[in-house]
Amino acid sequence: MKIAHVVNSQPKAPEEQVPLEEMAVAATEEDSGWYDYMQKLLLRSGGHVRVAFDWALRLAKPRLFYEEGSIMADLLALCPVLYKDYAPPLVSMNGGMHMVLSVVVRRAYVRSSYSRRLVSTPDGGTISLDWWNGSLENDLAADVPVLLCLHAFAGDSNESYMLFMCKEAKKMGWRSVAMNYRGCGNTPLTNPKPLHIGLSADVYEAVRNIRQKFPDAPVFLVGFSIGAYTMTKYVGEADSGVWPEDGKVQGAVLIGSGYDYNFEIEKISRPAILRLLNFHFINCTW
Repeated sequence: MKIAHVVNSQPKAPEEQVPLEEMAVAATEEDSGWYDYMQKLLLRSGGHVRVAFDWALRLAKPRLFYEEGSIMADLLALCPVLYKDYAPPLVSMNGGMHMVLSVVVRRAYVRSSYSRRLVSTPDGGTISLDWWNGSLENDLAADVPVLLCLHAFAGDSNESYMLFMCKEAKKMGWRSVAMNYRGCGNTPLTNPKPLHIGLSADVYEAVRNIRQKFPDAPVFLVGFSIGAYTMTKYVGEADSGVWPEDGKVQGAVLIGSGYDYNFEIEKISRPAILRLLNFHFINCTW
């Protein structure tokens, strides 16, 4: 696959075909080696110094990777913010602060407003679909689009980003529904198989259930983090004919999806992050 590499918003066509995975690894090794070294060094000198370092370093235009000649070029033309220098707000320098602030700020004005439906899977498992308030009402047109949201690791439909996405979709006049994986969000665990990122069959069951309710409606997916992993696998399978015709969707968006699963596991295994996740698992709340 040919990849166009945008550096400082100036496209540059590659001289040869480069697999996306190799390109990403090369970019990581080239650009983040010295950065990781500086991060470790600054961690020992105090958090305030690291915050200043992060803020100064990120005064730059985003680097974009996309397939040359694809629809991405048209989409990027509609996103002028990607061509400007970006610096994170001083109160949210990194992903951790973004996560904390998103929970606090969004939950201050977005409240859960769901109607739950349980869906049984062929192997005896159970997932749940939480429909946003009004999405199941008959006063909406039969062909109104449906947005299916897939949550991240250790999450459920009540995560702030899920609430926000469902609410915004409803404001646009769409139907919106949040999927809870097996055992998540008080969904009963009815067989020995829990959730895992490769369980794309459950996404098919969710899409099929939506199709049965609204056969004339286009269905779109949005996945967050691990939900994006699962969604990517599912979309690829659906396009390859793994799932029946009623499993195909009209579009899908990945948010916060990593490309190196082993690296992600290593990252969340760090002591401070692991303690936070364990607290979340035990208390089932942020």
